[in-house]
Amino acid sequence: MAFPAGWGRKQSIAIDFTKVGGTAALANFPFQVTLDHLNVEIVDGGANSALNGGGDIRFSSDAAGTIQLPCDVVTFVTSAAPSSRACQIHVKVPSLSNTANTTIYIWYKKAGEVQPIVTDPYGRNAVWAGESAKWHFNEALGNIIDASGGGHDLVKQGTGIATYNGAGLGVHFDGNVWFDTPDSLDFDLSGGIYTVSVVVDLPTTLSGWEALIGKGTAAANTDWSFFQRWGTSDRLDNWHIGTVVAHSLWWNPIMNVGKVWITTTFDGFSDKLYINGALVHTTASTALVGHSATPLHVGSARDGTAVTAPIVTYFDTRIRNTAALTPGWITTEYNNQSSPATFAAAGVPVAVGGGLSLAINNAVSGHKVGNVAASQNHSLTLGNAVHIHSAAQITVSQFQASAGQNSLHGHVADPAQVNQFQILTVTNADHGATSDAALVAQFQALVAANATHGLVNDMAPLFNSAFTPHPTRTQAAARTNRTISSSDERQTIQPTNNRI
Repeated sequence: MAFPAGWGRKQSIAIDFTKVGGTAALANFPFQVTLDHLNVEIVDGGANSALNGGGDIRFSSDAAGTIQLPCDVVTFVTSAAPSSRACQIHVKVPSLSNTANTTIYIWYKKAGEVQPIVTDPYGRNAVWAGESAKWHFNEALGNIIDASGGGHDLVKQGTGIATYNGAGLGVHFDGNVWFDTPDSLDFDLSGGIYTVSVVVDLPTTLSGWEALIGKGTAAANTDWSFFQRWGTSDRLDNWHIGTVVAHSLWWNPIMNVGKVWITTTFDGFSDKLYINGALVHTTASTALVGHSATPLHVGSARDGTAVTAPIVTYFDTRIRNTAALTPGWITTEYNNQSSPATFAAAGVPVAVGGGLSLAINNAVSGHKVGNVAASQNHSLTLGNAVHIHSAAQITVSQFQASAGQNSLHGHVADPAQVNQFQILTVTNADHGATSDAALVAQFQALVAANATHGLVNDMAPLFNSAFTPHPTRTQAAARTNRTISSSDERQTIQPTNNRI
């Protein structure tokens, strides 16, 4: 079944509008979901938990689940031990408001589910469709995967060790190791509009030129390199046209140690540097960076060779060669990732279908109206009782589970009727669904024991279920066996009993 059919639980997540920067809503923002945004039941490995690995995790922008959102499950670990749990998921939110809280919904608890393939409209690549390259640095072994779908996976170079720190904790470079990927037009920044950002954990001392990300060769410092450091000086932006340095941004004294969010943007007129979501430097320029066929380097010296000292731990890194992200976007991204607990709040989990139950024992429940009647219950239980759902024209009923024991459950309508059940159980009881003109019934499971389930229609019935009618059961119309009057206190309903 397609989403959201079959999902057992959901929970709202409310994003605080006061944490959204800028003067307008942000379109297609990749909201990062962490443990701070999830109720314990989602990750505790218990009866209501999501699957370990997040195969059944889905998101929607509405409570009904009709508007599904793309997501990228980077890491999702469930466990009874709180210290063993982990969550990093990015959800593409269509519009993130800066004037009112934005609410989305996480859906879970569906056995056997896996995440959509990365090329699916709701899969990983769709989250990062605007990026030229995106690396999470969450791989324990092998290449660093490009989550944008561009195919720019990073391949280990050098003789050193790249140490995986654990789920969501990045990859540490020991200084004698770096990662490369071949040149691509996605790394061509000569068009004059771009964004490059890294999230890294910086040491207190460095030796030699060490570029966090860049393009160049040992013979000539061509192209560009960003976030270079020399001793206590930080050259955070360095453009080249051929071998000539066209533009540099300096940030002294040593800018930061520990985990830091660094972003540079260029809009064709000025180069901007952001540290931890805040604009710290602007330089006016119309000079354009060069581009050659040299590989892209991450974690090497500026010319693509090894450095000797420990350098950094890498987290998320991006290149976007067609847009300069706005200050509001950069601030919001920092707020989301640096302080997730204050950025959004978890709602109360509920059972899908509203979590409502209707139980009728030794009693009568009548739901009737002249034109349209609609009912939705998480579960309907009848014990030695009568439940009648009727309308002169249209009735619509939806139940996750309906059980009737020694009881009568009747759906009656003249022109049209639609019934949907996940499970319908009839034991020593009658379930009658009757209509004159059109009848549609759908069941995932129908169980009838010493009972009658009647689907009766004069003109056009449509049944979609796994059951086969018993030869002794009739499905002929029995209009004379029931009457429907106007919708008032005198309306009477005589359920059809076809059993012979």
